[in-house]
Amino acid sequence: MQREGKITFRADYEILPGFYYKGWASINMRAIKTRRFLPQVVTGVEQVNKYANQSADAYSDQLALQTENKLMYIKNWNDKHNIIANVLVRTGQYINSGYNSEVYGNASSDLSDPVVGTTISDMNSSESETRNVSFVGVLNYTLLNRYVVHGSLNAEGNSAMGRK
Repeated sequence: MQREGKITFRADYEILPGFYYKGWASINMRAIKTRRFLPQVVTGVEQVNKYANQSADAYSDQLALQTENKLMYIKNWNDKHNIIANVLVRTGQYINSGYNSEVYGNASSDLSDPVVGTTISDMNSSESETRNVSFVGVLNYTLLNRYVVHGSLNAEGNSAMGRK
């Protein structure tokens, strides 16, 4: 079973003549629940075997928060000079957590919880969090609609990569 919810907020605004802002922020939440049961009748093994009435119970949560902010400046002087500048900043944060348990010797497929007196064959949990940020800056200058100077700068960072 999976449940997911997502919401996005957007903004588009002219701050001053020739100076614009566009941006959005998004939140995505997801929960996944998985249950499996393998009855002894299917495997044909003895009741004490780890494959007899084996069941698994797993759950995971995922949360993603993403943003994008863009500033744009456009200016033209006397049809001789034209300048366009863009700055883009993107961010993201991702949080994941989950658990998994596998048991055997269950009396029923409805009893996959490891607390009900079965034998635990595997149990684990996990949690992670990563963040990233990126920056892009672009500048274009045109003189007499003929000569163009272009410059750009790009920087990125990700917490999953470590400090070095």
